[in-house]
Amino acid sequence: MSLVIYLGFLGMFAGLTGHYWNQLFGREKVKSPLSFGLWVARGIGIPVFFWTVSNLGIFKVLPPLLPDLAMARMGGFPWFIFLCGEISPGIALIGSVWASVTFGWFVVIIYRHAESQREFLLMSLLCSVVCGPFAWLFLHFGGLPISGVAALIWLVPVVHTSLDLLPRKETRPMYSRAIAKMKFGKYSEAEWEMIRQLEKCEDDFEGWMLLADLYATQFKDVPGATQVISDLVEQSNLNSMQISVALHRLADWHLKLREDPVSARTILEDLCRRCPGGHIEKMARLRIERMPATQDDLRQQNTPKPFHLPALNDDFGVPPETAGSPLPKGEAVDRANRCVQRLTQNPDNVAVREEFARLLAEQLGKVETAIEQINLLMEMPGQSDKQKAEWLSLLASWQIRFKHDPEQARTMLNRLIHEFPESPQAFAAQRRISLIEMEERMATMKSKSA
Repeated sequence: MSLVIYLGFLGMFAGLTGHYWNQLFGREKVKSPLSFGLWVARGIGIPVFFWTVSNLGIFKVLPPLLPDLAMARMGGFPWFIFLCGEISPGIALIGSVWASVTFGWFVVIIYRHAESQREFLLMSLLCSVVCGPFAWLFLHFGGLPISGVAALIWLVPVVHTSLDLLPRKETRPMYSRAIAKMKFGKYSEAEWEMIRQLEKCEDDFEGWMLLADLYATQFKDVPGATQVISDLVEQSNLNSMQISVALHRLADWHLKLREDPVSARTILEDLCRRCPGGHIEKMARLRIERMPATQDDLRQQNTPKPFHLPALNDDFGVPPETAGSPLPKGEAVDRANRCVQRLTQNPDNVAVREEFARLLAEQLGKVETAIEQINLLMEMPGQSDKQKAEWLSLLASWQIRFKHDPEQARTMLNRLIHEFPESPQAFAAQRRISLIEMEERMATMKSKSA
């Protein structure tokens, strides 16, 4: 019966130690050198095994350590039952000493990893003042057999009160379930799943961006997404790059979903105020300069532009969207003025300058000014051979259509063939030169016959 009681004490020591083992080694940056099971086997299993074997008396050179047990064996008493009763206190002592040593090790680990070692020392001193007298009383009246218990009375409160000084392991939110629900069109369930995950970590940047994207792109609730982003960028833990990503994304939603370039511009101006004087502000300013000023400009910018194939007919270089379809003069002037405003903000906007040149030549009759604009485009660095070939083709077209100057057109076409011989425009230019020469021969023959 005594063996059962002492084994119960042993289990209590092991359970108490295991509880604080999990508490300690479940924290951030505090790693266990071995598993708890192995620690129990080394600290309790092996000593108990040798304590038991050494008292069995099975080795002639090693008699039982307990004299009463040796006398019981020599007197013919039921020594096994006597053995269980005699070794039980030793087993309990092994468990208490092992637990006290383990908690002493815990104290050292906590001191090394505590966020405030000064606060740890103060708490340890307080626990020593309160629990130290009780530990001394146990040791004084119980003696050495309960020294482990006396140590635990002092060390367990120290460990228990100082665990909160250790950094906790962060539980990162997982959004895989929310993303899966979004893929199946269960947007409301995805919203609740994101919110549930964000409750684990309220300052998680990825989670708030996913929630804002859900509001904007799926619920079409741009004001709701705006509120989420506004609250997010006010968090003190965000770096400048995260703020930039959030505000650029919000500007995208205002442009694409609400067609509101004014709000998008305001958002980017806010980004410039939050991140002044660096690369982030420079990129935001560059985007502001290229951004349309009004909704009409945005819609015109988003209108698909036709792809100009090289002309292989007599109307060489005439784009199909302008040939024979003049715009009302007022509309053409308004479009040209908007181009001027955008070029004032960003003179290197190639698409706008080309559009401006086409309006001048094909709608407003200012061919010379249009040619100057195309020449400016060809002098810009970084333009592709394909673009330059297309612009030379366009200049030759204007020389024929508007200035009625085949010689100047021939010069442009020869330049096109010489500089870009493998381009589709060069093959069309060669054909057009042949047509010009044929027209000239026919005109000469007609004049001679007359």
